[in-house]
Amino acid sequence: MSGNEPECIWQGNSTPEQYADVYHQLYTFIKARNPTARVAIGGVVEPTPLRLEWLDRVLDHYQTTYGETIPVDVWNIHLHSLQEMNEGVITISLLPGLPGHTLTGDVDWSSSADASPKT
Repeated sequence: MSGNEPECIWQGNSTPEQYADVYHQLYTFIKARNPTARVAIGGVVEPTPLRLEWLDRVLDHYQTTYGETIPVDVWNIHLHSLQEMNEGVITISLLPGLPGHTLTGDVDWSSSADASPKT
């Protein structure tokens, strides 16, 4: 797979154009060495309108830049249920309606498996 959640600020943090270019480089590199290899596109975090717009821009840039539809052997999209917000802050309702079970704020996902808000 070429990347994981490439649009996510805690993963690839790539613009659609950057990702399309990196994907092209990786895809052609892998296929030149093993034409039977299957290359998966990096899955976006979730299928929200914002993330799907990002993916559309990847597809458009690839088509415009390389003159062909992006070659993808394996498609995937993650199915997280996250509420998107502006300025890089997300809110995750772990158990809505139960006091003390809502995590809000800038979350540091890289430090541990249990998401802890940055202080």
